[in-house]
Amino acid sequence: MDPISIATTSATLVSTCTKLWGYINKIQNVHTAVQVLQLEITSLSQVLGSIGSSFNDPTLAKAALETQTGHEAQHWQLVKRSMEDCKGTLASLERILEGVTKVSGGLFRRPKTQIKLDMKAVEIALFQQRLTAYRQTMQLSLQMITVYVFQ
Repeated sequence: MDPISIATTSATLVSTCTKLWGYINKIQNVHTAVQVLQLEITSLSQVLGSIGSSFNDPTLAKAALETQTGHEAQHWQLVKRSMEDCKGTLASLERILEGVTKVSGGLFRRPKTQIKLDMKAVEIALFQQRLTAYRQTMQLSLQMITVYVFQ
């Protein structure tokens, strides 16, 4: 497993999380339930940022990846795959949130945004569940890096 690809993917995902955070920030004035999604994206971004930093540090990357046996190597391959899946989920969520925030109408902007958001609520909730799973997976991986460093 290449530490540079994990670090690069992490950085890309953090950037996407930042864009999503901006969309959510616009929406949260309309729908307070979106605040939970914003917290999840913020947490995911922080975990991914920590993983990216760890793999940018040659000492930590070497400690985490060099001592791999079959199971550890398979874990990092699954982490990379999860990052790719997460990338797709974030892109889909970005398209939805972008559509929700693109509302014109001045005085009626807020009700229109609310209606669009209500129409997409189930989809957004499913994306939120996926992001929670990705964050938990990435947190476990970050803990593994710490274990390897302090062995």
